[in-house]
Amino acid sequence: MNVRDVAYLLISILVGVVIAAIDTSPNWDDTMISIMMVFISGGVLSFLYGSKPWLIALSVCIWIPLTNIYTLQNYESLFAIIPGFAGSYFGYFVSNAIKQ
Repeated sequence: MNVRDVAYLLISILVGVVIAAIDTSPNWDDTMISIMMVFISGGVLSFLYGSKPWLIALSVCIWIPLTNIYTLQNYESLFAIIPGFAGSYFGYFVSNAIKQ
């Protein structure tokens, strides 16, 4: 891994942690906005990075299920991984389509 890989990984982890913190805050009750934040941030980061969309997807979207399972025992939050992967692969495919 080079410096660019590490930088994108750290940015995606930071974005994922911020989204998870917003999602688990006491006054937040809007799941659709959280899911859209995961989808859009994964897509943008994968579009800019241009490779390894699975890594971007995991580093962005794994934090919501981890915090929800740990704090609330909410196992349904594992479904947040699906839009994370969808957004990341969408950004990756758009990036490759533009490059060609």
